[in-house]
Amino acid sequence: MDRTIKGLAHEGKVSCIAAETTELIEYIRNLHDLTPTTTAVLGRIATISGMMGLTEIKEKEDSITVQINGRGPVRFDCFCHKKRK
Repeated sequence: MDRTIKGLAHEGKVSCIAAETTELIEYIRNLHDLTPTTTAVLGRIATISGMMGLTEIKEKEDSITVQINGRGPVRFDCFCHKKRK
């Protein structure tokens, strides 16, 4: 079971988040028939995108867009954009 844990320390001045996404990444790997290297890259992107969604989206109308521009098997640029309506 995948899970995310969020925490605060030092009177709310320090926040942390940890995510276990093994099942999600395995689902993505099977869905797209990915190589191990590509799975690792996409897994990191999917995990951090989910973590950003948990921490950055405050309102129901907010959204985060992640765009990946690939130029080869694993070379890519990743752009993240937070949009508030």
